[in-house]
Amino acid sequence: MSYKMEKIVYFQNSQELSSFLVEEFRLLANKYALEKRNLYVAISGGNSPQGFFRQLAFQAQKEKFWNYVHFYWVDERCVPKDHPESNYRMAKELLLKHIPLPESNVHPIFGDALSLPSEILRYTKEIKSHVPLRESIPLFDWIFLGMGSDGHTASIFPGQESIIESSETCTISEHPHKPQKRITLTLKTINNARRISFLVLGKEKERIIQEIFQRSQGHWNGCYSLDRNESVQKSLYSI
Repeated sequence: MSYKMEKIVYFQNSQELSSFLVEEFRLLANKYALEKRNLYVAISGGNSPQGFFRQLAFQAQKEKFWNYVHFYWVDERCVPKDHPESNYRMAKELLLKHIPLPESNVHPIFGDALSLPSEILRYTKEIKSHVPLRESIPLFDWIFLGMGSDGHTASIFPGQESIIESSETCTISEHPHKPQKRITLTLKTINNARRISFLVLGKEKERIIQEIFQRSQGHWNGCYSLDRNESVQKSLYSI
């Protein structure tokens, strides 16, 4: 099965990439606001989106569309919300506390929940009670993803076939090299989005980008399965 990506765009540096994405975001958010439609966005953690968050906070701070924007998380480490490794904490520090986004429009995963199965049920309900459904699957307007040096995306790592094949909205994952559990959207949910954007930073990831497009190796990578829905607008942005 070949990997189908609508486009791959290279930038000189992370600032140029972030500026491009901010402008794309502003255009889409303003369009939705004019139509009085909510914009449902799922964001990731890690290093990849940090520049984008900073520039979005700075350039779009006074925009009028924020009442229509809803943020969800692609994945979260099972740590408290104020933990240095929390994806929510990173987004809050770089973006959320700098913009006039209603608190009710922020939908975090509770990584420190006492029962992870119960948190899966809660977050599934949180998503499905707001995000429109297409064939009973949540239909996010835009999902931002990073990519690890092993090709993993969200918290779906090579070899985790149970997550690849999962019919759930979100599920429990575990980092393959350290005993850290996570909660992640499944590929079924990600694949159903209207738009998916990969943010890939670092020349060292050029090899994995080429593997994804050429399928030069037989092993599975998380991103490889994101070609099942031809209606999804898929783009990869790299520096």
